Amino acid sequence: MHLFSKYIVCASVAFLADASSFLYLVNHYDSHYLIANTISVFIGAIVNFLLVRNLVFGKSSRFNDFSAFILTIIVSFIALVVNNTSLFIFHDVLLMGLLFAKLLASFTGLIINFLLRRDFVFK
Repeated sequence: MHLFSKYIVCASVAFLADASSFLYLVNHYDSHYLIANTISVFIGAIVNFLLVRNLVFGKSSRFNDFSAFILTIIVSFIALVVNNTSLFIFHDVLLMGLLFAKLLASFTGLIINFLLRRDFVFK
């Protein structure tokens, strides 16, 4: 299976963890959507790291597990800034529904995460 195709499968599982925790925080704890997004993106990032490390890139990282995890968190933080900015623009400026805005913002994070992880963490 092509590398990006494998990544998409893993990212889809991670997105389910991200989106479900996002909706849970917003609907059950009445969290502000950007705070909920920040928490849920990092939950998804941990799920994504574990899946990608084992199923996509394997041990191809030039770093040990701890360093690769820290680099993944840094990459996820960069993607989070783009994700939160996109979510704000889609929801507050363009007045899209929250779930649809979350989906679009997550797609931008998907692309950034794949490129940065491929080139800086696992290459």
